[in-house]
Amino acid sequence: MENEIQWNTLSEEDRKKQLFLQQKELLDTFLGTHAITREQYNISLHNLAQKMGFESEVSQGKRKTQK
Repeated sequence: MENEIQWNTLSEEDRKKQLFLQQKELLDTFLGTHAITREQYNISLHNLAQKMGFESEVSQGKRKTQK
């Protein structure tokens, strides 16, 4: 598996970032299959980012897509 992450070679911050991205990808999948609403997605993404310390990245992404 070429795309498999080598967790033991990543710094703690990089591991945290990869975990965040995996969780966000799962939320994207749920939204894409209509398993959750856009409102539920936004709330869940905000909560995930807040708990993991990635709030600024999420809010920057919103600004880019809302322009």
